[in-house]
Amino acid sequence: LFSLKDYIVQTSPDTCSLARRYQSCRSVEEVLVFALDGDEMNSNELIACLDALVRIQYNVIRASQWAYYDKDLVLWVQSNINAEAQAYFFNLHHHRLFKDLLREAERVVDTLSAEDTVTMLHSLLKLCVAKEHDVLVRLQEKSVGRLHELGLKSVSLLTEIANFMKRNGFIVNSLACSAIQEMLDSTTLPESAFHDLALAVSNIGYFSSPEFLGRILNKGATLLPAEGNVPSLEDSLLFLEAGTRFVSLDRPTAGPFLQHLLRYRKELTIHQLCRLARSMTFDNVITDEEKELLRSQALVRLERGLLRASDVVSLVGVFDAVGWSDDVVRELTDLLLIHVPDFDTLCIKHFANSNFVTLCTDQKLMRQFAHRWVLKLPDIFGSLSVLMTLLDFCNRVTSVPRYAQLVLQDRLMQALAGGQLAEHPEKVALCCCFLLKYGTSEAVEVALAHVDRMCGQLLPRHFYALMHAVVYKRSIAQKHDLPRAWYEHVLQKSNEMPNLQIASYLFNKFFPPRSPLPRREASAWADIFERNAPSVGTSAFRNTLLAVSNHRLYVPATLQALADFALEKRLSVGTTSGLLDACTSVNFRPNNISRLYEAYVVKLLKDDEKECFVKYALRFASALLSLDFLPKLLVETIFSLDFLRRFDEEFEETSEADDLDRLLFEVNRSTILQHPELDVPWLGIGDTWRMQHDPGKDEAEEMFVTEVGNILKDVLDGERFTRKSVSPYLHAIDFECFIRDGYGPVTANDARLRSCVRKVAVIILRPRDFCSNENRLVGP
Repeated sequence: LFSLKDYIVQTSPDTCSLARRYQSCRSVEEVLVFALDGDEMNSNELIACLDALVRIQYNVIRASQWAYYDKDLVLWVQSNINAEAQAYFFNLHHHRLFKDLLREAERVVDTLSAEDTVTMLHSLLKLCVAKEHDVLVRLQEKSVGRLHELGLKSVSLLTEIANFMKRNGFIVNSLACSAIQEMLDSTTLPESAFHDLALAVSNIGYFSSPEFLGRILNKGATLLPAEGNVPSLEDSLLFLEAGTRFVSLDRPTAGPFLQHLLRYRKELTIHQLCRLARSMTFDNVITDEEKELLRSQALVRLERGLLRASDVVSLVGVFDAVGWSDDVVRELTDLLLIHVPDFDTLCIKHFANSNFVTLCTDQKLMRQFAHRWVLKLPDIFGSLSVLMTLLDFCNRVTSVPRYAQLVLQDRLMQALAGGQLAEHPEKVALCCCFLLKYGTSEAVEVALAHVDRMCGQLLPRHFYALMHAVVYKRSIAQKHDLPRAWYEHVLQKSNEMPNLQIASYLFNKFFPPRSPLPRREASAWADIFERNAPSVGTSAFRNTLLAVSNHRLYVPATLQALADFALEKRLSVGTTSGLLDACTSVNFRPNNISRLYEAYVVKLLKDDEKECFVKYALRFASALLSLDFLPKLLVETIFSLDFLRRFDEEFEETSEADDLDRLLFEVNRSTILQHPELDVPWLGIGDTWRMQHDPGKDEAEEMFVTEVGNILKDVLDGERFTRKSVSPYLHAIDFECFIRDGYGPVTANDARLRSCVRKVAVIILRPRDFCSNENRLVGP
C-alpha cells in the first residue's frame, strides 16, 4: 500500500530540528521506519511523528478527493463518513509499525504536559483511530482532568476534538465553556487570540447562553485584525456563523465581521462565500447593496470556471441566498449535470439542503442526483445528519424515482428494526414520514407501528410532518383513522406547539368542515391559537381563516395579528376579503379596519375594470357593514345602475350566482337598517333566495323550539296566539305574538282590527348563533 522508499532522508540533528526531520519524510512508511528505529520515543518525537503522518495522509486524500474544497477540517469530516477516505486509514491502522507507535504513545501518556496531551489527542483523532482505543481514552481523561492548566489555544483545540467525540464530547465542551469564561474574566487576551477564540466559539455555541456568546462576539470584534489575510477571514466567518446559529444577531454586533469579510471578499473561497451569504440572510442582517456585492462576486467565480463539484454546490448555496436569474439557473444546471457523478457524502448533504434542488424542474438532473445518492447510501447511513438531510429532501419533493424510493425504503426498514435510529423520536418521525409518503403497504404498516410506539415522545411538529406525509396516500385514510389516534397525544403536548402554522393545520385535520367541535375542545384550541398568534405566516394565515370560519372560533388576538400581517405583507385582495369574512363570522372588528379599507377597498374602486370587481366589492361591503363600518363610497357604487347591470350580466346562471345573490341581499338589508340616511332602495331580491336556501333543521334544536312553543302556548292560553313569521326584511321569527294593552294576548286577525296592540317577536338563539368556544354572538 505505502510506497516503501529505498532510502530514508537523514538530516543532521545539528542542522535541523526534530520536526523538520519528520517533515522531510515523503511517505507513511518512511515516517514509521524513521520513528521506530529501535530507541524509545519521547513526547516531542511522538507529536512530530503524528503531525507528519497527518500531513502525509491528508495530502493523499486531498489529491484523490478532488471534489472537495482544500480544507483539513472538511477532509477530517469526510474521513469519518466516506468509505473511500476511510480505506486510506484502514491500512494505516493495521500496519505493524503503526500499532507499535500507538503502544509508544500509551507508554508516554503519563509524562505528557497538558498542552501536549491535547495535541496528541487531536492528531490521533485526525488519523481516525477508534475513539474507544485505550490510548485515546487515557488522553481524553487526562485532557479533562488538567483542563485548568490549558491556555486558550489548547482549549480551542480541545473544543474541536470534542465535536468529533460526539456524545462523549458534550461534557468536554461544557467544561471548555467554563474555562473560556474564566479566561475572559481574569486575563486580557492579545490580538493573536483572535483565531483561537473563533475556533472555540464555533464549537461551543450549542452549549453557551446567548449572553455568553454575545460577550465572546464583542470580544472578537475588538481583536479583529486590521488586515484581511486569509486565516483571519476564516476566523471572522466562524464568529459570524456562531452568532447567526445560536443567538439572534443584530446588525451592530455583526457589523465588524461583515465589513471585514466584505472588504476582502475577493480573497474568499467559493465555499466561504456561500457560508457568508447564508449567515447574512439567516438573521436578515444583509442589505440589498451587500447582497448585490455577493452576487457579483459569485458571478465572477462562475465565469472564471475551473470549478470542483463542491464549488458548484457552494455556488448553488450563494444564489439560494441572494436570488436566482434564469441565465444562472440554466448555467448551473448544466454544470451540475457534469459534476453530480462526483458528489460524495458532504456534497449530497449540502445539495439536498438547497432550495434550488427542491424547486428543480429538470428531470434529468433529478434522476442523476437520485442515482448518485442511491450509490452512496452505505456512506449516507454512516452519518445520521446526512441521512436526515436526504430524508427531509425526499419529503419536500415529489420527483424521487420509484427505484430510489424502494432502495431507500428497504434500508430504512432495516435500520429501524434495530439500533439507535429507532430510539430517537426526531429521527423516527422523519423516517416514518418518508415511509408513509413513498412506502409500500408493508412499509406503511411498519411506519405506523413505530409512530404508535413513539407517540408519547413525539411533539406536535412531528405529527404535523406525519399528517403532511399521509396526504399522499389515500389508502391510509381509508384503513386508519389517524387523526383520532393521534389527537390526544397532540393535545397533551399543546404547550410545545411551535407556531400558528402547525396549530392551524392540525386543527383543520382533526376538525374538518361540518364536523362537531365540543365546547371544551374549542376552548383548548382557542388558547393554543392565541398563544401562537405572533407567529403568523402565509400558510398559517390561510389555515387559521379556515379554522375560524368553519368552526366559529373566537380568537381576537390571532385575528388582529392576521389583520396586521395582511397590511404588512400587502396580501392580495381575495386573501384580505377572506380575512374580513372570518372576522365577520365571529363578530370581531380589527382595530385597523380603517387602514384595511383604505388599502384594499379604495384601491379596488380605482380599478373597477377587473374581472372579479363585482364579487370582491360585494364581499368587502357585506363584511364591513356587518362589522359596523360604513364603506360609503363602496355602497353607493354597488347600488348604482351600472353596477347592478354588470352584476346581472356577469353572474347570471353561473356557479357563483347564488352566493352573490346572498351577498347583495345582505348588503341591501344591512344598509337599509343601519344607514337609512343613504336612501338605498329595497331590491326585494331576498324573497326567492330565502325560500331556496333555508338552513337545515337540527333534531335537537327543533325539540327545543317545540318546548319553547309549548311554554308560550301555556302562558298565552292557546296555540292560536303564536305563529311563525318573517320580518319585513326577511329575518326569520320563530314565534310572533300580539299583546293588547290591558287585555292580554290576541290573535293575529284580531290585532288588525284593534288599537293599542304590541307585536312581540321571539327569536330563539341556536348553538350555531354563538362562537364555539364562548358565549359570543356570531355575525350574520
